[in-house]
Amino acid sequence: MAALSSKRSSENSFIYQNLFSFLKVKAEDLYLFFGLLLFRLLCDSSYLIVKLVFNYENPFIYDPTLISQIISWLFLLSLFPLIFKVYRKKTLSCNVIFLLSLIALIPSTSLIGANSYYSATFIFLSYAYWFLLLSLCIKIPMINLDYFRGIRSEYFYNFILFIMCISVIYLSWTNTGFRFIFNILDSQLIYDTRLEAREYGGIPFLGYLIHAADNLLPILMIYLFSRGKKIIALFVGLIILLNFGITASKQLFLLLCIVFFSYLFIKEYSLQRFFLFGAILVTFFSIVEFYLLNTAITSMFSTYRIFFIPAKYHYIYFEFFSIFEPDYFRQSFLRIFFDSPYERSLHMVLADFHNRDYYARANVGLLSDAIMNLGYIGAFIFPILLIMVLKLLDGASKGLAPSVLFMTTICLSFLFLNLNLTIALITGGVIFMIPILYSLPRKGEIN
Repeated sequence: MAALSSKRSSENSFIYQNLFSFLKVKAEDLYLFFGLLLFRLLCDSSYLIVKLVFNYENPFIYDPTLISQIISWLFLLSLFPLIFKVYRKKTLSCNVIFLLSLIALIPSTSLIGANSYYSATFIFLSYAYWFLLLSLCIKIPMINLDYFRGIRSEYFYNFILFIMCISVIYLSWTNTGFRFIFNILDSQLIYDTRLEAREYGGIPFLGYLIHAADNLLPILMIYLFSRGKKIIALFVGLIILLNFGITASKQLFLLLCIVFFSYLFIKEYSLQRFFLFGAILVTFFSIVEFYLLNTAITSMFSTYRIFFIPAKYHYIYFEFFSIFEPDYFRQSFLRIFFDSPYERSLHMVLADFHNRDYYARANVGLLSDAIMNLGYIGAFIFPILLIMVLKLLDGASKGLAPSVLFMTTICLSFLFLNLNLTIALITGGVIFMIPILYSLPRKGEIN
């Protein structure tokens, strides 16, 4: 009798556990479903603010029709099953693709709804690109490079950190006299500093180190915080500020702020949930700020800079390369063998083509990068290349602290959103990020 009672108790416990797990999964799915819908609606509203406030810098068009709105929602909703599967995975590659879905895919669907003149070819290529990117992220497994585990020690990453810090200090000393910039809201100061930075001289290789340091130093800084090395981490933060004084990249200043946020608040592994909540919160606050305070500071740093400028330029790139010849990497790694038909950087050509600003740059990655280098066929090839890079980073980042994975996800997402893949790999430091992430000792490991 006692054995029968024990068996029933065990069965009931098993049923309750399964029911709890089922309800937990359903609640998470509901959170994701309604969260994505809410974020899309907020993006639609924030786009109107961007058009009202920033139209003088970059022309934004708002000409929706019922058809364009229906197409934009069908575009997004049909990708929900793939986004759900990416959301459930906890790897670095899925973190990056989910975050890019929030800051690149969903704003792009808002623009499809708001711009009825978008061609069917562009919408098809956009859909193919994102369908492949999400599908391949789910299907392709992690790639481990066991060879790099042999360099896992304090010595390797400390050496890399030392080289990058010395490079920043040297260039800051020789070109700016150790200049710090804190008035990031002064657009003219930032613009003038960027123009000045293009004329800086020095050792060419140091230029690559400086650009790589933009993304690698924030990751190493949060890693030092996670290991309890707060003094060294704060020193790295000072170096990042020096670097900001050289390049005046607002993204660099934003990454420094995110490092401190990550150290204080990121303690668990459910990063995708946090990304969705953060995207909704920031977009909602930008709308509230505009209508209550009549300012658009949050919009300038988030919806305008991160969401809608890259999303808008995807169509500009498509429009340009529907008329003119793709570059076929002749301004990239093939330039030593072939001459590009374009005398100036294509990013400057596209900015001049769109808003007649000769000195501006239209830096953007993802679909624009694909079309710029391979034309329409690039929308089917570049997702494969990007996912292979991310799967290599999966193996390199396995076992790192949640705060480090969070910071790495942010840096990679910004890189792929704003840069060509080849530039992100070399100048952006992604190719160096793989051995550096492998070299970082994990918690509990003995050097």
